[in-house]
Amino acid sequence: MERIEGLTKYEKRVKMLSQLKAELETKKCGIEMLNFLFEKIRETIPYNYGALFILNQTREDFVYLKSVGLERETYRLAEDTHKPSFLQYLKTLGQYTVLRKSTVDWLKSPCADIFHRFPLIALFPIITRYGLIGGFVIASPDTNHFSEEDLCIVHTFFGQVSDTIEKSVSCQEDLAFIRKIVQDRIAFGPMVGKSPKMHAIYNLVESVARTDATVLIEGESGTGKELLAQAIHQKSHRKDRPLIVANCAAYAQTLMESELFGHEKGAFTGAIRQKKGRFELAHKGTLFLDEVAEIAKPTQVLLLRVLQEGQFERVGGETVIKTDARIIAATNKDLKQQVEMGTFREDLYYRLNTITITLPPLRDRKEDIPLLCQHFLADCRLRMGKVIKDISSQAMQVLMHYHWPGNVRELGSLVERAFILTEDNMIKPQDLPFSIKNSSEKGISTLAEHEKQIILETLEDSSWNKNEAARRLGISRATLYSKIKRYGMRKV
Repeated sequence: MERIEGLTKYEKRVKMLSQLKAELETKKCGIEMLNFLFEKIRETIPYNYGALFILNQTREDFVYLKSVGLERETYRLAEDTHKPSFLQYLKTLGQYTVLRKSTVDWLKSPCADIFHRFPLIALFPIITRYGLIGGFVIASPDTNHFSEEDLCIVHTFFGQVSDTIEKSVSCQEDLAFIRKIVQDRIAFGPMVGKSPKMHAIYNLVESVARTDATVLIEGESGTGKELLAQAIHQKSHRKDRPLIVANCAAYAQTLMESELFGHEKGAFTGAIRQKKGRFELAHKGTLFLDEVAEIAKPTQVLLLRVLQEGQFERVGGETVIKTDARIIAATNKDLKQQVEMGTFREDLYYRLNTITITLPPLRDRKEDIPLLCQHFLADCRLRMGKVIKDISSQAMQVLMHYHWPGNVRELGSLVERAFILTEDNMIKPQDLPFSIKNSSEKGISTLAEHEKQIILETLEDSSWNKNEAARRLGISRATLYSKIKRYGMRKV
């Protein structure tokens, strides 16, 4: 066997492909990595006619297609009329195969367009443990062009990098998904949702963000109040200034004044240096007061003064400091009820309540659950590099039936847990906690009851405009009328 610099030609190529595999893992996911792969294989195993096909996560279409010398033929293979038979043929191959025009009925072959020009074709299915993810095709006008060594090297290499390719495709599609949800107005800043309730909030935020009005965000724990505050800040003219967060439930009442207004050196035991407070740090920006109902009444007086006059003193100080900070407050309590109970000042409540935005609990916008799940899956794939494609319809049914006391935060944690623990490429009911499955089974007994509930909520959200309700549900008007009649639903 021919030797090159102490190595056989075969050993040198194996070494080059091993180095290529290591280089691949340093490349950015998506198109950049696949282009790099295509060019480097060509340098290692010279060919003048070749094509690389990579499938999307659903395995139904090509997410990547690049060729050299076979442009017309490969794009024909990618057409809807030829693609199914070509993919089916690739799926039947356990390993690479060499097709000679003289020994096959080439006119009936999925590669007939290539055979029109070339007598020799080598096909390499790219396979992971989850199945076919693509194929590599090389053609030659010379019937003896490919050596068995070359073919074995390419086959072995694709077996080694198939998981890397799949992760790259997953990453590429996740980034595309994130861009799409922004373009389609199913995301608003960091918020995700396309239900009528969320669209109403988006529209309100668009109007409010342009002003400096104080905003009070109400909603249960886990509904995304801080995310909404971020969205308001990002849409405002203060977006290039800081958004400062003060979690009022996290500080002892004795430290609350210091956290909000700062303190001077020596103001109290342990005050070894001067400290700026949150109001000072948020100057020209936005201050988000989370869990504002937890502020004690003495501190509420000082907070009211800042809201009214835009000035304060640090604890232990005498210098009056002016601040220009837009205030967004949030609470999971009924502040009006807190006023009636005497735990929250009425004058402060009215100062905070210029604009009130109430975030709905997840149980009141269940139509957003599939979209939120896709968002959380995309985030997990980008962070962890693991390929979990989707959530099965059975698992999704469990999630749709659950009542979600922890709201979106609970859903996000559950999806991440299932993503980590599943050993399959899809999250299934067995990957969900027993408490979720058990609660779901007790919640809504039948799919029909669930369907009735969703249809009724959609009708009410669209003021019983049946054309609009049918559009939101993704069904025809005739189907909607049929279901209204079947379930005996009437406008109240």
